[in-house]
Amino acid sequence: MNTIYLYNSVILLVATTIFGLEYISVQWSLNSMGPIWVIESSLLLSSLFSLPFFPWKEFNDWKVSFVAGALLEAMFMLQALSLKYTSINRSAFLISTAVLFIPMIERLIWKHKTTHMEYGFCCIGLLGIAIMCKPTVYELNLGDLAAFGAALCLAIYTLWIDQCILRVESTWSFSLAQLMVAAIIGLPTAFGVEVNIPTIQTPFLTLVNIVFIAIFCNLLACFLRIKSQKVLKPLTVGIIMLFESPLAVIFSWGIFNQKPALHEVTGATIIGLATLLSISTLSKRKKIENTALKLTKKGESLC
Repeated sequence: MNTIYLYNSVILLVATTIFGLEYISVQWSLNSMGPIWVIESSLLLSSLFSLPFFPWKEFNDWKVSFVAGALLEAMFMLQALSLKYTSINRSAFLISTAVLFIPMIERLIWKHKTTHMEYGFCCIGLLGIAIMCKPTVYELNLGDLAAFGAALCLAIYTLWIDQCILRVESTWSFSLAQLMVAAIIGLPTAFGVEVNIPTIQTPFLTLVNIVFIAIFCNLLACFLRIKSQKVLKPLTVGIIMLFESPLAVIFSWGIFNQKPALHEVTGATIIGLATLLSISTLSKRKKIENTALKLTKKGESLC
């Protein structure tokens, strides 16, 4: 297996694990704060932590960071909005459809062809999500439309990172900049949509969870995800990120003692299988592509 590919897959799995823990933190925080302010508070706190370390004079990637931050904020806000009008399970399943939007957009804009094997991994992963979440079938509501919007934003965000990550000077600075942009853009929405603004009377446990999301989810996990995309294809990133939902179930079992049902275990197993197969199989394809590229360059040099 390609060592570099495997290393970056592990990095993304670590980020996915942290994002899985984010579900638990958000679930705790929603007891005393609206979903939009949970997200906005964590982004503002991440930006505050970033200020002393950000290379203001040397940073030249504001344009690409602005687009990334705007997409990230749109995805966060639509995800939060979906939780207000639809169930968590239904929202999680609909947002997971981002893995299907990625190859569709790639084909539409860049004419990239997706193999049957890659589509197969997507479908296997979504099948696992469907079995695990058991989304009910009824007429679409505002929450469902918001979840679909979040899925589309997530797909576009993944593709945008893929297009610009090799051109930015510093991955860490780029990650910080997009978080600051997202925090600023989200303020009007937070004040306009939710009246439950956090105050000094906010429960201590909620504040602890906000700090956790800000440091580990926003600063660390977002950076690791962006870093992994220097090597991993966007579709591979989408497939691996599907493992976030099973991890959330596992953490709920360990922290809240919520024993998973049979359908959750079955769905999580299927998602895990799709993730491992995609990492193993697609890494072999990546190694073959890299070898072919080296041979091509060698042939050009001989000519």
